[in-house]
Amino acid sequence: MLEIKHISFSYNAKEVLKDVTLSVKAGEVHGIVGKNGAGKTTFFHVVVKLLNFDKGSITYNGEDYLSTDIAFLETENFFYPYIKGKEYIQLLASDAHFPIQDWNYFFQLPLDDMVDNYSTGMKKKLALIGVIAMNRPVLIMDEPYNGLDLTTCELVYRIIRRLKEQGRLVLISSHIVSTLTAVCDRISILKDGAIHSTYKKSNFDRLTIEIADEFDQDINNKLDTLLN
Repeated sequence: MLEIKHISFSYNAKEVLKDVTLSVKAGEVHGIVGKNGAGKTTFFHVVVKLLNFDKGSITYNGEDYLSTDIAFLETENFFYPYIKGKEYIQLLASDAHFPIQDWNYFFQLPLDDMVDNYSTGMKKKLALIGVIAMNRPVLIMDEPYNGLDLTTCELVYRIIRRLKEQGRLVLISSHIVSTLTAVCDRISILKDGAIHSTYKKSNFDRLTIEIADEFDQDINNKLDTLLN
């Protein structure tokens, strides 16, 4: 279990995360949804130890954890200059015998080409294979569907479900609710740097209503101001 308790994080004296508490079990897919600027990416960067939090604690199975316990798919992954697709996967793979070509059957990437020449969608597909090749018990995915076509999005849904069946722990963010309801067991709304509410699968309809109501109120208030 990944346990995140009372995490706070500030940047330039501005509190970005405020007393965030969240628990995710092995074999569970937990979604984080929120507007741009809500703190989703900062939250993930804190969890994977790219940023140091101010207060709180994060443990995995009751102990301090290593960054090597976690595979992290960023919104825009870093790639070394002049590296080929196949070399990138080999660099990340936990097993020298990871079946690169078998996985590429699904993604159809030119793995012998330089990654610099890949499109945005191709880079996202390569990064997906990379985090799978890392074979770690915790997978954190920040906006994994950005830049993917409809067919690949469906493939990612199926991969996440299979990882869940294997007992992996998946924490995933999106600003599009439907991409989360398709795979998640629970979804939390991150609002103004804090967990505002959490919904189980049986209550996802209420989640959709809450987000729609908040959107309607926000838009209507702005239009009232502009058009009066």
